[in-house]
Order: sequence, then structure tokens, then C-alpha cells
Amino acid sequence: ALPISMYCRYLFMLVGFLKPVVSAAILGVLTNMVVKHNNKRGTLQLKMQALGVFMQTKSVPVSTQHQVLAYLEHAEQQMETLQDLDAIQTLSPTLREEVAYNTMRSSMSTFQLF
Repeated sequence: ALPISMYCRYLFMLVGFLKPVVSAAILGVLTNMVVKHNNKRGTLQLKMQALGVFMQTKSVPVSTQHQVLAYLEHAEQQMETLQDLDAIQTLSPTLREEVAYNTMRSSMSTFQLF
């Protein structure tokens, strides 16, 4: 039988080994999220830039150009909202209620009924 100090030593070695592995995994997931977000944003920017160049070469009025670009930005935000709603629909009813409560809590506390 090993003394308790050896068990502690093995436990600390195991924790020392797992700590960088877990940290690397978390960092990898966060990096992927940032890259994905930047890629989506970059795609929108490329579309907007190409459309802006096209509208300038065709002498589209500046006010119309601003409206078109604002519409593209708004459409992209709507698509993100729809994707968020689709993701929420995949949750269990209990988790959906929890998300709804937490997102509406500040509004509910502002407009107290009683």
C-alpha cells in the first residue's frame, strides 16, 4: 500500500497535467468562435463593399446607397436573430423557460405589477 503522501503527489501530478489540457481546449473553442464571427462579419463587409463599388460606378444616389447598405446590415442582424431562435428551439422546455426568464428579468423588474 502506498502512503497517503504518494496519493497526494499522484493527484497533484494528474491535476498539473490536466490543467494545461483543459485550458488549451477552452482556448481552442474560444478561438474558433472568434474566427467564425470574424469570418461572418468579413463576408458581410465584402458584400457591402462590392455592392458599394457597383452602386458608385452606376451613379446611384448617395441616399439610396446608404439605404441599401443599412438594409444589408439589418438583414444580417435578422438572420442572426433567426439562428438564435432556432438554437433556442432545440433546448428542452425547461431550459427555454430559464432562458426566457433570464432575458426578460430586467424588463419584468422595471415594470412591476405589484
